[in-house]
Order: sequence, then C-alpha cells, then structure tokens
Amino acid sequence: LNSIELIQLKNLNNLPIWLRNIRLHKYTDILSDIPWKTLIYYNDEDLMKAGVVAMGARRKLLKAFDIVKAAYKNKDIIGFEEDEKLNKEMKKLEIGN
Repeated sequence: LNSIELIQLKNLNNLPIWLRNIRLHKYTDILSDIPWKTLIYYNDEDLMKAGVVAMGARRKLLKAFDIVKAAYKNKDIIGFEEDEKLNKEMKKLEIGN
C-alpha cells in the first residue's frame, strides 16, 4: 500500500479515488456514502455487514485504515492543515457579511 496516497486529504475526500489507489474500487458503491472519518474506524465485522465479504479485501482495508488513523492522530494527513485554514478563513468571511 502506498501510504502517501492513502493519507492525502484530496483522496480521502474522494473515496472512489482512494479505493482505486488500493485496487478495491469494486467496493465504491457500498462504501462511498460513508465519510472517511467514520470509515477508518470500521472493524472486520462492520466491513462484512457493509458487504465487503472477501477476507483479503477486508484485511487490505483494515491495514489501510490503520495507516490513515495513525496519520490522522498525528495530524499527518496531507492537505488537512491547509483545508482547516481555508475553512476558518471562509467562516470569518461569512461572519463579516
């Protein structure tokens, strides 16, 4: 798994791209409605209930989730700080209007 691709905010916010990067895009339809900040906390049983029945796919997803969770915890998500700064600036503009 390419951990750089996994922890880029632009990919996390576009789950079909994120899944394609780990070659599990066939699960896009069943996972794409779940926010990435929720999905990374799914366990094996949650993935099974969601419809990811192949054990290999679940293992790969769980490994990817561990990488993303560690980066999120350490504030190492690529693009996250820039996104937070932009959101703060937008809120300031909204309050000023």
